Amino acid sequence: MTHADDAPEPTLAVLLARASTRVSDGQAAVACGTGIAATAAVLLFAPDWWRVALATFTLAAFGTAIVAARSHLRPRLAHAIHVTTLALGVMATFALGLSLLTRVLGIWIS
Repeated sequence: MTHADDAPEPTLAVLLARASTRVSDGQAAVACGTGIAATAAVLLFAPDWWRVALATFTLAAFGTAIVAARSHLRPRLAHAIHVTTLALGVMATFALGLSLLTRVLGIWIS
């Protein structure tokens, strides 16, 4: 017997692809530009707030990935930019989560 709820759960890539279809081109460009500007500002003026820089970098990376996916670049170049920025965004998100986890565990343990 097969039930409808036996379908596999969607992966992160599927969830991000669904979310990117709901974002307009303007919103993606604003996310990209704002993320880059905010990351640069945090790193230049408040380097102790590097966790905030990781969050803003993630915003910039996913905005850039959406822009690259919808651009009129050569397909191989657009795909390379899309994959690279998604990988950088996932790494920044993972680093942010890991740093917050170690911070919380350090406070909790001591």
